[in-house]
Amino acid sequence: MRSNPMSRKDYRAAAVLLLEHFPDHEERRRVAAMLVEFFRSDNTRFDAGRFYDAAEVSPTAVRRNPPGKFETSGRYGEVLHLLALDGTDEDMECPDGWYGLMLDITKDEVINAAREGMDLRGGVKPEHFFQRYPLHVIVCEDSAGFFTYEQFDNRKDAEEAWEELESECAYEGEDEGEG
Repeated sequence: MRSNPMSRKDYRAAAVLLLEHFPDHEERRRVAAMLVEFFRSDNTRFDAGRFYDAAEVSPTAVRRNPPGKFETSGRYGEVLHLLALDGTDEDMECPDGWYGLMLDITKDEVINAAREGMDLRGGVKPEHFFQRYPLHVIVCEDSAGFFTYEQFDNRKDAEEAWEELESECAYEGEDEGEG
């Protein structure tokens, strides 16, 4: 069994490559998950948490913990959930769960919510949770209690997606009423 310890510099170098070549968060998370699996399969002594922190992505893509409220959205979803508890710009109930539109979320709001309501042990830095501000997101807590979100590049895209979601939700509600 081969053991190749990685230095902090190696983690950062791998993460920088991810950040440069995969600006889209979801794509970067998928690639990060593949790299973690590769390093683990190569019997490399590999600290996945350190790598994810350096790459500024959530480790939930390969997490082996039992399912939880933030299973698919990780720390990012957790901080958005905390912010949503204080209110959203718009919200609605749909047959599959609750949705909220959150626009113009600032970096300070994210940092304050994280520091007040999250366990930040282990060097987690909320100022690195998201790449761009202000944030524009649609959050969802589904009927099973899982919390997810979709982030948008700008306010207009978020508002258009919200309008589409409102139409879909209204249509699904009509279908259930006909049954």
